[in-house]
Amino acid sequence: MDRVRIAQIYGYLVCLIAVVTFLISLNSAVGAAIDLADPVHSASYRGDPRLASFDVYRVEMAQRGAIPAPAGAPEAARPDSAQLRAAYEAAREDLISSVRFRAIREAVTGGLLVLVSAALFVAHWAWLRRLGARE
Repeated sequence: MDRVRIAQIYGYLVCLIAVVTFLISLNSAVGAAIDLADPVHSASYRGDPRLASFDVYRVEMAQRGAIPAPAGAPEAARPDSAQLRAAYEAAREDLISSVRFRAIREAVTGGLLVLVSAALFVAHWAWLRRLGARE
């Protein structure tokens, strides 16, 4: 094989890998942007679904026996205390900040990979065109 043919194979392989990396990283960055838009319902980071609303949280805690209830009262009628509300808000804020951090990190790394793979593709494609014009 001559050197030009090896250079062409190398250039096309780099372009192919750059396109695949671009598509995968773009998918990752878009998913992270969606998670940033609604961190409580983010499935990517296994968000706690009971933190979506205080009523669901209160019922869940009542089922676990974490809050007292009057005898014979339905679980939905259990009293909500300021302490329970504070625990809910703290857990929700912790989840939101955790999901935001992970989503921002994923969006930044995905975005950087998109830029690097696009730059590699453009540079190698231009190089291949110049190499083909010389032949």
